[in-house]
Formats: sequence, C-alpha cells, structure tokens
Amino acid sequence: MTPPLNEQEELEDSRRREAQARQELEADGCPPCYPPDVDIPLLQNPPEDCRAIVNYWLSFPGTGDMPLSAQLVAWRKFRAFQRKTRRSFKDFEHDLHQRRQQHGLNSAVSLTVELEQQNPLQRWIEFQNYQLVRLEAMERKRGELEKELSTPHTADEVDVIRHILGSSGKHIERHRVLFRWIEQKREVMDPSGDVRTSRQAPAHVRRTREKVSPPVLDERARISKRNTAYKRKLRHQMEPSPKTATTKNWDDGAEGQDLDVDQAAKRPPDKRRATRRAAAPRRSMRIAALPQKNYKV
Repeated sequence: MTPPLNEQEELEDSRRREAQARQELEADGCPPCYPPDVDIPLLQNPPEDCRAIVNYWLSFPGTGDMPLSAQLVAWRKFRAFQRKTRRSFKDFEHDLHQRRQQHGLNSAVSLTVELEQQNPLQRWIEFQNYQLVRLEAMERKRGELEKELSTPHTADEVDVIRHILGSSGKHIERHRVLFRWIEQKREVMDPSGDVRTSRQAPAHVRRTREKVSPPVLDERARISKRNTAYKRKLRHQMEPSPKTATTKNWDDGAEGQDLDVDQAAKRPPDKRRATRRAAAPRRSMRIAALPQKNYKV
C-alpha cells in the first residue's frame, strides 16, 4: 500500500497536477481559470480578477486546492458532448442559434462540423451553448418545484420542497458565475463584439458586460481543507486523454445539476454520504411521499 503524502508532498503533487491541467486546457483552447503566476496557497484568497471563477471550481466536492483539475474534468465532458452532437449537426446548429437569440447573444455565428477544423472562438461558443443548455435545465426544474409548491401538501412535504427549491436556486446562481466568466472570455476572443445591445440582453448577460462578477461564495467563507481521498480520485480522473472521455449518463449535457466532481469522475458512492442518508430516514420518507417527481436534495 502506498503511504499517504505528507502536507508538503501533497502541495507539490497538487502543483504538478495543476501544471498538467493548465497545459492540457491551453493546448485544447480552454482558458485556465487563474493565471500561471498564482501559486496554490494563494488560491485560498484568489486575486480579485479571478476570484469568482476560482471559487466556483473550489466549491465542488473533492476539488481541494486544484481548481484547474476540476475545470479540466468539466472541459473533457464538454469535448465528449461535442463529438456526440456531430451525429445530428444541423439540428444542433439550429438549436444553438435559437438559444443564443433567446439569451440576447449574437446568433450570427458560424460553426464547423469537423472538430479538428474549429477555431478557438467556435469551440468556445459551443462551450457557452453547452452551459446554457444546463442552465436552462436547472431553471426548468426550479419552475417545476415552484409549481409543485403551489399545490396542496402537508407541512412536512412543503418543508422538503422548500429545502430542495433553495438548493436549486443556489445551483443556478453558482452556474451563472460560470456563464459570466465564459461570456467575458468570449468577448476577449471575439473583438468584433456582440451585435445585440445591452438592453436586449437578459440580466445575467448585461451584468457580464458591465463587468460585474460577484463571487460564488461569500468572501468571508473559508474553503474547506482539501480532502486527500477525494483528490486522489480526481487525479485518477485526470489521467485519461480527452479522446477517451465518455458521454454515458450525460443526457446531451442537459442535466439539471451543476458539475459535481464526484459525479464527473464517476466515483463510487461515498460511504459517508450513504451513512448520513441512512441516518435520516424521515427525510427520505417525506420525499417518497411527494407526487411522482425526480426530486434531489
């Protein structure tokens, strides 16, 4: 059995992993979420210009002190999704144009069916669309919960629905942090700018253009100490090439939950979480008593 790393060895290993993730992201056209001159200890209090997006990646279970590693997991999932969309590319392209128009973004964009011939801007626009699909799915699920709350339920059921609804709202706000960062990077890649006016764009897009980028976590919040067991699994997930990434269980990128490193790495169920769920049968019974909906806490 390999002995556990001490704190200094773990820090050096994290630096090496982050350097590898940075190299792969840059080689594949994805801007890393923080500049190379920021060392890992500084990520506990990131520079203001990248604080929101760094805290976004650090907020996921198992990320520890490796936000680029979590970003790489998400990027590989997107690249796998891209390959899947080529099976019906015309439909995908039509939906992308409509979605950009609905969100007040420039819909006059051209795509390339051959991924090897894409330029960085085309790839980034598809990544933006990929995240918009997920944002829309989250908002639909929140709407379903709000509608469910308006129907008769017991007091216990109402408490459960409100709890899930609150979590859903937090997922959406966190995902909008990612979307604002993506739009900022798109504007850098596309000097021609967006043909639509700020007044036409939705609020979350207008805030991007006004350079408003609120942190995903309260600035007073502290990032929890890295979890070595989770980090080992995240590191294991980083090993395969993007060419071997899978789209299994992704449902065309439209699942309602935001990226969870546990889920992205296809980790086995966390025994501690299973124990906590077993210790709270009343909540499970309450959820089971609700109408046939696919609720998740």
